[in-house]
Amino acid sequence: MTQIKNLKKYLSINQRQLSIILLVALINGLLYIWVIPPWQHYDEPSHFEYAWLLANRPGYLDPGDYDLEMRRNVVESMIQYGFYDRVPDKPDLQSESPPSIGIQQLDEQPLYYLILSLPLNLAKSWDMTSQLVLGRLVSTLLYLIVILAAWGVTREITSSRNPLRWVVPISISLLPGFTDIMTSVNNDAGAIAFFSLFFWGSTRLIRRGFNWLDLIWVVITALACVFMKTTVLIAIPILFFVLFLVLTRNLNRWVRLAVVGLIIVVGMGSMLDLGEALFWYRASNQQSEVRSRSKNPVVGDFIFQVDTGASLAPQWMKPLVQPLPKKDTLEIAGKVVTLGAWMWADRPVKVHTLALHDGVNVYSKIVQLGEQPAFYAFMWNCLNK
Repeated sequence: MTQIKNLKKYLSINQRQLSIILLVALINGLLYIWVIPPWQHYDEPSHFEYAWLLANRPGYLDPGDYDLEMRRNVVESMIQYGFYDRVPDKPDLQSESPPSIGIQQLDEQPLYYLILSLPLNLAKSWDMTSQLVLGRLVSTLLYLIVILAAWGVTREITSSRNPLRWVVPISISLLPGFTDIMTSVNNDAGAIAFFSLFFWGSTRLIRRGFNWLDLIWVVITALACVFMKTTVLIAIPILFFVLFLVLTRNLNRWVRLAVVGLIIVVGMGSMLDLGEALFWYRASNQQSEVRSRSKNPVVGDFIFQVDTGASLAPQWMKPLVQPLPKKDTLEIAGKVVTLGAWMWADRPVKVHTLALHDGVNVYSKIVQLGEQPAFYAFMWNCLNK
């Protein structure tokens, strides 16, 4: 009888603790929704557009789809709340072409936007600003899920009455940058929430051993991550790693450690690609490596080979970019800089030159290439200080 009373008391303490933690997080999240002006989060208008189209245009969306009236209404709201106050050229709402609201997100995984579209289906008569706030509230619910998962994970790995059980989730809920992104209309909110649930379920599975409830939990959340955002695709290899740890609990400890070490080494090695160009980042989704050996190079033995037909990820980036170290940008700040390269193509085509990034701006130029090597150069004034 005493043990039952102690268990009830323990559960009651944990329920009160969790309620307080979630209440603090909710108040903080609502504060951010109120303080941050509409449309002022990262790419918020275009993320909202994806969910709005799903709610108002049943069926498959093709890249480039838009609704002219919707965009005009969004831009009107953006103007009303000062989005363009420091922009010299405001969008022309009378133009027949659609006003730009940022980089389209229709190539992103759909699950977050499908979740967001459900309440938007019930608010079609609302103005765009109110629908945006509704979307932010959905993200805030996902934010609370993350805090719940943080509480659950610390509860699994700490002893009862350990202060980490409330310190960790409270601390996460009070991180300004994290709260900012988790209360915006952005698929990062969905990705973080579902990966957090996956991490909580994986922790339970490892700690408690094999059971069907936790197995179903981690499999469903891992699959949800696949359709949420590419940044959390790592949930799939982690899932297999977790299953290995669970199913080999009775295996010799040193054998398990050896296998785990091998998995880590192979996994780290698989992320390395020795064929790419050193210190260059490519946004081109081409299948071949950028750095390749050429039979007839102009200088040296290797060339940069860029597929002009490949898509870019992210879409706004140049195909091949080199970020400049801070010390170099300080040396050239305020000076005129020249970038040049020998360039040619297998057919006449317009392309971007190689690009340099000084920490603020990306510098490149569009040039017309022929089939014979020619030297192309352009100058710019480096303004970064």
